[in-house]
Amino acid sequence: LHSSIIRRMSSLPYDIHKNVTEWKESVEKEVTESFTELHNNFRKAASKSSFKPTDSSGTTATMLYVTKEAIVIASVGDSRATISRNATFRREDDQSIGGIQLTHDHTPADPSERERIERLGGFVQNGGGIPRVNGILAVSRSVGDLVPELIPVLSQTPNVIVMARKEIRSLCQLEGWGLNDTEVNEDSFRTDGTPTMPCFIILASDGLWDVMSNDEAVFMTAEVLRHYDAGEGTRSEEGGAFQEAAEILVHEAFVRGSTDNIGVCVVAIT
Repeated sequence: LHSSIIRRMSSLPYDIHKNVTEWKESVEKEVTESFTELHNNFRKAASKSSFKPTDSSGTTATMLYVTKEAIVIASVGDSRATISRNATFRREDDQSIGGIQLTHDHTPADPSERERIERLGGFVQNGGGIPRVNGILAVSRSVGDLVPELIPVLSQTPNVIVMARKEIRSLCQLEGWGLNDTEVNEDSFRTDGTPTMPCFIILASDGLWDVMSNDEAVFMTAEVLRHYDAGEGTRSEEGGAFQEAAEILVHEAFVRGSTDNIGVCVVAIT
């Protein structure tokens, strides 16, 4: 997926400001085709494998592509990307810290997904108390799932979000800090002299989200960042604050009893 995204994005005109709408549509098209390409590669690999389990070994996927001008997020399934909002080093701001879910959870419990499944000839049936596609799978979109009765109804089309830097700043509540689009980074300061906490995105599998809300995940990450010297920022050349935050989120999900795969990545985007 990574190599396909890089290849396809590098072929696009880079001037996002020339025609934002057209650029976003082009990005969505290329990202969608990358997910289709990934699924087809899974299918080819499975056809050459002598191990039968590969027929039912699909995956959800969430990606983040960051440039100086914009960020691109895409996902299929119930892995998720959540962005921080109003996260700061000041504890007096705790009540306003939160997380905004950027991606859409593709599950058969969603009315629009259920309608799509049924329109294609499938059905939704509970299994273990969870709505499942054809009584089998708990997600309605994935890559690499090759079970014959699921192939006609599962989708590989991702939910794609494309945001320019100005939009990111607005979403994270960074506007009003006296900074322009290129100045927001780990060495920036608010107009009141307080160092800015970088806006960050948490990408994680459902093993985290099954036991933790978007707000909780963002707050816990902000708490980790606060343990680093605010005056020196949150430099992370060797992993640092964001690596530690990801590890703590994984551990907390496990302690809370998560029984699904737990994969977490925390990325500073400003």
